Amino acid sequence: MKILKTSASVQKLALKSARRIRLSDSSTMGYLTRGIFVNQNARKKADVVFVSIFLNPIQFGPAEDFTRYPRDFKRDEKLCKDVGVDFIFYPDEKDIYPEIIHICRSRKRYRHPRRKNKTCHFKGVTTVCLKLFNITCPHFAVFGQKDAQQLAVIRKCS
Repeated sequence: MKILKTSASVQKLALKSARRIRLSDSSTMGYLTRGIFVNQNARKKADVVFVSIFLNPIQFGPAEDFTRYPRDFKRDEKLCKDVGVDFIFYPDEKDIYPEIIHICRSRKRYRHPRRKNKTCHFKGVTTVCLKLFNITCPHFAVFGQKDAQQLAVIRKCS
């Protein structure tokens, strides 16, 4: 298992890969549980499994405590290794929210303003999922049951 920390390294790997890529729990903010890996038969559909771990600040409202959200990367890394994840994408905020990013397999550009104190949970979810999809270029993504409401929002947006 390899840990990748930049969008550029992930996208380079994804774009040159001829293998089927699965992005697992694409809105995962860390502090994983074994429950996120219940859909292990999805491995049969993919040659490469990515897990993104990114604590997304724009999913938190002004009254929510971003700084108190649980974090334990070493624990998350062990869980991923135990279930056979190939790559963990573990970026920092500046990598996910630069002023301009290139969209996967195209020359389009997407502008996103730096975080201001305004947020909406589902807008944050859809924004980060779009970014993660464009960075990892997966053939499919898998969401856990605890994310059913988020998945419904993502499906509606696609």
